[in-house]
Amino acid sequence: MEPERDPTIDVDQRRQFILVYCFFLMIMTMTMFLLKLLLLLLLRLVLLQLPTTIASASSNANGCFSLTHLNTVSVPCCIPCS
Repeated sequence: MEPERDPTIDVDQRRQFILVYCFFLMIMTMTMFLLKLLLLLLLRLVLLQLPTTIASASSNANGCFSLTHLNTVSVPCCIPCS
């Protein structure tokens, strides 16, 4: 005859499995949240730096140049030659 199984062992194992599973889910959720937050911050930094990186300088015959930013008015800046 096979011995009777102790039901408390099954309950303890099940409880331990549920705790480990919940802990794993909590860690994965926090990791994904932090990764998403980091990605959004990096995207915001890239988008804030975009107008300063896309800048073109053009010069005319007088030696003056105007710096044109994206979606801004070009500002003429004349540097006297020495």
